[in-house]
Amino acid sequence: MGFARKGGYIKMKYNVGQYVMYRNSMVCRVEAIGKLQFLQNSDGTYYTLKPSFTATDEKNYIPTTSEGCLRAVITPDEANTYLDRLAKMDAKPYASNKKQQLASHYQELFSSDDLNERLLLLKEVSMKDKAEREKGKKLAATDEQYKKKIEQVLSEEFAVALSETPELSKERLLHCAMAS
Repeated sequence: MGFARKGGYIKMKYNVGQYVMYRNSMVCRVEAIGKLQFLQNSDGTYYTLKPSFTATDEKNYIPTTSEGCLRAVITPDEANTYLDRLAKMDAKPYASNKKQQLASHYQELFSSDDLNERLLLLKEVSMKDKAEREKGKKLAATDEQYKKKIEQVLSEEFAVALSETPELSKERLLHCAMAS
């Protein structure tokens, strides 16, 4: 698919209807590619992105020149490969008495472009959650915050890849995270 421009066509990396990850934080569907009528004096071309798992009419507008904040959602084959890797992944919960050090470790894994790092975060916090529950305790606030964030983002991407609900994907992911 291309977009008309003086002197020819520009090849867009993503197409209308395609699912993408936006800033590794949400799954969006590309609704349109083109100029934005509500921006005066703008010659730029934009992706119009609709978050996939929200009930709002929220949209994000990303210049096609800023594709670095987007990536294609994984394929079904990739999703199954990642689930296998997650189940076999050797990990142990990250321990630190310093809240800032723990948050920094989690944020580094969460913001990584490498899906393996994000899966490692899920495995670490899931293992820590299980250990705390076995002692009759709850996760600390920082652990709980990152557990919710990584579960949400991963379950959305795997849901799109595997054509299932985010809830079912979350169950799959957590089952694999607890396998060893």
